Amino acid sequence: MQTMTNKTVVVIGDIMLDQYHFGQVTRLNPESPNPLLEITRTENRLGGASNVAANLAAMGCETILIGQLGDDAHGKLVTQLCEQYKIKLISFQTAQPTITKNRFVETTYNQQLLRADFEEKIVFTSTQQKEILRTLDEIHPTYTIAADYNKGVLSDELIPHLGRIETKLLVDTKSFKIRDYPNMFLLKPNFKELQEIIGFQIANTDKAIENHGIELVKKL
Repeated sequence: MQTMTNKTVVVIGDIMLDQYHFGQVTRLNPESPNPLLEITRTENRLGGASNVAANLAAMGCETILIGQLGDDAHGKLVTQLCEQYKIKLISFQTAQPTITKNRFVETTYNQQLLRADFEEKIVFTSTQQKEILRTLDEIHPTYTIAADYNKGVLSDELIPHLGRIETKLLVDTKSFKIRDYPNMFLLKPNFKELQEIIGFQIANTDKAIENHGIELVKKL
C-alpha cells in the first residue's frame, strides 16, 4: 500500500470549528423541564475540511488547506489550531461567519446532549473564485482532497477545474454531487451514499459492497 507520508497534499473544502463543551448535569433547568449542563471545560478542534487536514498532518504529510474563514474570533481559533498542526492555511475571508458546531457533552456517562450549529451558505466573490483557481494551479500537489460538506466552497464553478490540475483527486462529497467531479482517483462514499449513488439498497456485507463498488468504478 502506498504511503502518503512526505507527500504534498492539498485539502480544499469547507473549514469548520468544532467546539466541545463538557460538564455535568446535577439538576433540571428551573426555567424549563430540561437538563441543566454545568460546563467545566471547552475544547476547540478543527472540523470539516480542516479536520481532514489535521489527520494528514499527523501522518507526516506536507499539508496545505484551502478554504474560507469569517472575520471573527472563531476564524482566529482555526488559524491558531492550523499553526499548531503545522498546516499551511490559505483562507479566503467571507462575509459569512466561520462555520462552528457546538457539542454539549455530559461527562458522567460521556453522552452528547445537544449539537448547535452556526452556519450560513458560503459565497465567494468572482475575484476570490479566480484566486482559488490560480492558487490550485500554482501548487501542483501530489494529491488533492475535495472535502465537500456542501457548504459552498466547492462550487459549480470550482469543481470542474479540479479535473484539469495535474494531481490525484480524492473526493469525499455528498452523493448527489459525485458525478460533478471529473477524473477522480479515489471516491469515498459511506454505505448510505453508495446506495444513493447506485439507486437501490444492498446488503451491508463486505462482498456486496466490494461487488457494487467495482461496478461503480467502471461506470465512473
